Amino acid sequence: MARTSFIQTNFTAGEVAETLFGRIDFDRLANGCKRLRNAIVMPQGGVTRRPGTYYVNPTKNPTGNVRLIPFEFSTEQAYIIEVGDLYMRFYRNNGQITSGGPAYEIVTPYAAADIWELSYAQSADTMYFAAKGYAPRKLTRTGHTAWTLTTMSPQDGPFLDINTTTTTLTPSATTGAITVTASAATFAATDVGRQIRIKHTSTWGWCTITAFTSTTQVNATVTGAFAATTASTSWALGAWCSVNGYPRTVVFYEDRLFWAGSTLYPQTLWGSKSGDYERYSPSETDGTVNDSTGIVVTLLSKKVNAIFWLSADASAIVAGTSSGEWAIAASNNNEAITANNVRPRPQTNRGSAQTLPLQVDESILYVHRGGRKVLELSYEFNQDRYVPSDLTILSEFISKGGIREMSFQQEPHRVIWVVLLDGTLIGLTYNKEQKVVAWHKHPIGGTNATVESVATIPAPDGTYDETWFIISRDVDGSRVRYVEYMKKYFSPSTMTDLTDAYFMDSTLQYTGVAASTITGLTHLIGEEVAVLTEAGAVANRTVSAAGEITLTIPRTDVKIGLPFTSLLQPVSPNLQGDSGPSFGQIKRIHKAEVYFFETLGAQYGRDENQLEEILFRAPEDPTGVHPPMFSGIKSLDFNGEYDRICDFIVVQDTPYPMTVLTTVYNGVSHG
Repeated sequence: MARTSFIQTNFTAGEVAETLFGRIDFDRLANGCKRLRNAIVMPQGGVTRRPGTYYVNPTKNPTGNVRLIPFEFSTEQAYIIEVGDLYMRFYRNNGQITSGGPAYEIVTPYAAADIWELSYAQSADTMYFAAKGYAPRKLTRTGHTAWTLTTMSPQDGPFLDINTTTTTLTPSATTGAITVTASAATFAATDVGRQIRIKHTSTWGWCTITAFTSTTQVNATVTGAFAATTASTSWALGAWCSVNGYPRTVVFYEDRLFWAGSTLYPQTLWGSKSGDYERYSPSETDGTVNDSTGIVVTLLSKKVNAIFWLSADASAIVAGTSSGEWAIAASNNNEAITANNVRPRPQTNRGSAQTLPLQVDESILYVHRGGRKVLELSYEFNQDRYVPSDLTILSEFISKGGIREMSFQQEPHRVIWVVLLDGTLIGLTYNKEQKVVAWHKHPIGGTNATVESVATIPAPDGTYDETWFIISRDVDGSRVRYVEYMKKYFSPSTMTDLTDAYFMDSTLQYTGVAASTITGLTHLIGEEVAVLTEAGAVANRTVSAAGEITLTIPRTDVKIGLPFTSLLQPVSPNLQGDSGPSFGQIKRIHKAEVYFFETLGAQYGRDENQLEEILFRAPEDPTGVHPPMFSGIKSLDFNGEYDRICDFIVVQDTPYPMTVLTTVYNGVSHG
């Protein structure tokens, strides 16, 4: 029997898969966790509780798909858009925007069944939307209660290839309202709104169809004057229409707006003129193609797989298809992309899901076509291509439900929040510079709570990023759906300051004169809630049918919300015995040393059924108020059992903070 110890200095591998537990030769396993619940891994290596969520209001509809989309004009002017069945609502400064009382709302064409098809790209006060089955649209903001969603009217394109048949088109006039006559059947009733480009001698003009008369004649309005009214075989029809389909994805790149993935042309990208996002002229009116004209490029592959998404970094546009990822850029890396030098190149054959990717620093994070893996795509200069890396390989179980949506909260801890199709919320602490890739799970407080959507914007004061959620749960016998946002990470000014302690979900806060009855909790009727006052936590209460709770002692600052439990279970320590590692040998832990930081209230044990309180109150601490937080090492006697696997957990189920930096285990090993 040998006395031995094991130290875990960090948790930067996050929650790792059980299939790795036998890899005692794998360095990162020693930095992993068996379970990590409602706590995140900090880039420095420690683990801290996630903040709770703050209640804003219900969504418009309690059923049907609802989604959140971020709209960021600047760090000072950022909004969350609630997109539901045929509507949009807006939020800023932690609240819903209203107009004379009711929520401010605009009408949209997007049915609830289609809102997860939406792709978007923003430039200043304008956001462009693409979706399968919908014409491109743009959302413009001119004020907090002045939003307009209109169908984008592209100018002079994009067009299909120039006609190569003997069919001619003849405009009745060179300007204004005209008719266009074809020498053979060319038009359809679905062509209304479609563009026509016609060349006479060396000059191109174009018009937009306004009415269908027959397969050989349509009415149109001229926007780019024609040079003549004679018949011409040099013409082209618009690429986008209800028959050909509309693009499903959109992105900005090098001061152009690119669209891609229509029904009939699933592998084609269309880029605007440089600096003119709604003009797609394939040439100047004299037919010359220069560096500013529109771009059309098609991915040439053996399989015709639709472009699901577009992203862009400093080097290229990256297109994700079900069979692989492509880079579209200038043929010369030192040039800007143009119609004359555009070059698509295949990069990987991993394949993509439809989930929108994230641009994080120099990397693009996207979901593999199987729907469960998050891949990092980074440009490698030595290979002159984008190289993928699987960020879920150590935690392959974490996204078992399939990934719906991702959002990046850069400040303060660089966490990627991921919503799964089954409503599970997971997080990934991602810091490539420090080699931190750590997954964690986050069961939301409440009965049968699920997360349906996530989006992140800068907080109103600009000092951190604020992540918003749509959360569905059972309350008072009904299924409800709320908009909530995650509070600021805990950062006290003193060891007794709990101002930023929001460790409960769907929280509301009362501040004012001392009161014992707290009202306004109708969103949590019948629920057991945690309560934190300026004096500390009190026993949980149940919200009455009137939406109230009662305190024994009146208080001036009261936070009320749904409790949640944070749990840290490091990987089982591999104690060193006389003959080497204790893997598979009988061993026992009798003491644990845990380095806490700004912590108050926690429990520890072998599992959830064998927990002991950790004492934080000293004899000299005054009664009637919470004791100060603790930073330092707690030496914990551990009544562990002799076993081949020794587990240790730390639990926090009160509305107090907890951060764990390091764990040390002392024990004996037989072997």
